[in-house]
Formats: sequence, C-alpha cells, structure tokens
Amino acid sequence: MTYAISKEIALKAPKVPNGEPYVLNKSLLGTNYDIYVHSYLNYGQLAARTEIFKASGNSSSSPCILGGYNGYYTYNGVAYKASSPKQGSNLKKCRTLAKKALKIKGPCKHKKCTFGGIWNGGGGQGFKNLYAYSFFYDYAAMVPTLFYLSNLVPFLFQKIGLYFLLVVHLYRLV
Repeated sequence: MTYAISKEIALKAPKVPNGEPYVLNKSLLGTNYDIYVHSYLNYGQLAARTEIFKASGNSSSSPCILGGYNGYYTYNGVAYKASSPKQGSNLKKCRTLAKKALKIKGPCKHKKCTFGGIWNGGGGQGFKNLYAYSFFYDYAAMVPTLFYLSNLVPFLFQKIGLYFLLVVHLYRLV
C-alpha cells in the first residue's frame, strides 16, 4: 500500500526492526513527498484466498465458497481442495475466517495498526483519497508466456491509466 503522508506523520513513523522503512521520501515533478509504503505480501486479492484456506485448518469445505462449488483453487503452483459446506456459504463464518487470516486481533505496538500489528501510516489527506494500489505482480503472473501484443495493449493502457491517476492525485496534494 502506498499513499502520501504529512511531514509531521513521517517524522513520527515507527522504525521497522527488520525490513524496509515505512516512509520513503520521493520527488515528483519537483516536489518532495513523504510516502507511506508497506507490502502486504500474502494478503493480495489472490494470495488472501490461500490464507483463508490455511485459517480454516486446510479443510476442503469453506464457508467462503458459494453453495454447490466443488473443485480446486490453485495459487503459486499449490492446489487447494475447495468446496462449499453442505448447508452452503455463510457470510458470518467467512468473515470470522478472514479476520483470523488477517490477524486482526494481533498485537499492535503502534497507535494505529492495519492488521498483523503493522503500522497503518497514520492516515491523513493521502489516505482519504487513495486511488490506486498494487495488484501488478498477480496480473503479470497471469500473462501467458506466449501472448499477442493486441491482447496486451488494453492491459497496459489500464495500468498506465492507474499510474496516471496516482501521479495526478499526488500533484493535487501540493
């Protein structure tokens, strides 16, 4: 996740014991920005599904799967047996599993955390107008080894459009 934060919030950012810092200072169009950055690896749209399967104890039956489905979900070369319970999906039970997978109740050493004890960046104007976030790796992994440029061009225009929106938004924060 990435968004602009104020200089005040940037100066108060907690230190990361092992890993990349939460705040980067970047220059865009001649203006310096303090940017909150954190990779929620294993919690993207596709990877989160596997985390939910793991939270269910690797049971093949999941309340998050729509009634009648019986098959497999494959992610990073690992196939997970996936089927709905006999009584069908259950939003409340699915939400409980998702919270468990996200470690919502995990320890938080900071004033504000997202999940798993990760500092949320402090919020602010940049967070109120969050326009884009990354799904780039997962999209890139979906592109077949052999592809036609005519199929790739709309995909590239969509990604370039998202980048343009982010740049325009950051410029408006000045």
